[in-house]
This record gives sequence, C-alpha cells and structure tokens, in this order.
Amino acid sequence: MSSESPISVEELDEIICGDSEFLRLLTDQFWAELEHRLPELRAAVSTFDGPAVANLAHTIAGSAGCVAAQRLRDKAKALEACGLARHSGEAARLLQNLEDEVQLVRAFLDNYQMT
Repeated sequence: MSSESPISVEELDEIICGDSEFLRLLTDQFWAELEHRLPELRAAVSTFDGPAVANLAHTIAGSAGCVAAQRLRDKAKALEACGLARHSGEAARLLQNLEDEVQLVRAFLDNYQMT
C-alpha cells in the first residue's frame, strides 16, 4: 500500500478555498453518494452486470474527484474500465481495492475536518 495521502490536500484546499462549511457540505454529499452507490455497485459486481458496474464506478470516480481523492478516483476508473470491457474476473478484486480506499479516504477526511 502506498504511503501517499488518499487526498490531494493542495487540490482539496483549492476546491474549498478555506471555507470549512463548504468542506462539510461537500464531504456530507460525497458520503451520501457513496452510501447510495456502493451497495448498488456491490450488487452489480456480484451478478457482473458490466454496464451497471461501469456506470456506477464512473459516478463514484466523479464524486471522488470532487473531494480530491485521486487514488479512489483511479480505482473507480479501473473498475469502470473492467465493466466496459466485461472482464468479470477482475471485478471483485477491483471492488475490494476501491472499498479499502474508501476507508482510507474516510479516515483522512474525518481527521482533516477536525483540524
């Protein structure tokens, strides 16, 4: 696992412009989106619905970009590509990688908001 931060702090700072209320709103929206999309993505991976996997992963990648979660975005894009190519053998592993990264992002953002 990389020791690199799960969030690009410089990019996040540019996004929020020092506005802690905007950061709170942005992260609340991000987590709400993930709470909705991750179960759908798990279901799509379990039945390997390639188009659904691609669509849901694409949505998660976009959400990750909004909070400067570059590694999460990259992992979601890899899962999106897997869905588009219909490579079912990789989907479960890529989903696990994505979910592991979600936990790192959550820990980072929870601590970042307290600073």
